[in-house]
Amino acid sequence: MNQKEPCQGTYSAQQAGNVVTITAEDSHPTGGYVVELDRDQIFMFPPQWTLYHTAPPGFVNMLVTPFSVTTQFHAEGTVTEVMIADKIGRHVVQVVQKAAAAAAAAAGCGDLASISGYTNACTYNVVIQPDGSATAGICFKTHALAEKQEFPAGTIDTKSLLSLLTQIGDVSKIPTETTEISYAGKTSGNLQSIQRQASGGDQALLQASEDLAKFLQATLNQLKIS
Repeated sequence: MNQKEPCQGTYSAQQAGNVVTITAEDSHPTGGYVVELDRDQIFMFPPQWTLYHTAPPGFVNMLVTPFSVTTQFHAEGTVTEVMIADKIGRHVVQVVQKAAAAAAAAAGCGDLASISGYTNACTYNVVIQPDGSATAGICFKTHALAEKQEFPAGTIDTKSLLSLLTQIGDVSKIPTETTEISYAGKTSGNLQSIQRQASGGDQALLQASEDLAKFLQATLNQLKIS
């Protein structure tokens, strides 16, 4: 049985309300590693963490394998930084205060929104986090294998996205089969065929819906999903 030992990573942290989320990311030269963020036993606040990994036993695939692990803790006030130790040393990680994250938490969902749909080449589902990071699951029609792509914090303009979603509120009311968005427990109709006349003559909803559709198409182009 291999022993747990410190490894190294890149770190980010954000606070949404009273919850601070810490993320560690990097890669290993093979698959099979178990990675974890352990809270130090020393009583202090904010708490300190150490990134560990355990090497796999036996035979493993010889492909470089990315990893991403998260942990959370509760804080009554604003936390500005956290400390994380690894094999390199100790790192001071700045905590980003995210209004979008707080809004997503208030809406009752950990993710800010998700986009799903299909093109001539693939079907896709993109999960957007409040910090602007995203995870895309893509299944190409030419083969059965699914592909997962990770995009770092700040990739998506969540400030603009949240502004559009706030204007619309209930996305299921969008007057609309290829692209949909889910937000706050509701799912829109097809954003690529929005009706020109909004239900009930709500032209503000129509305009916000069209702006959202343009934003999402630009986002998919940015992520090279087509």
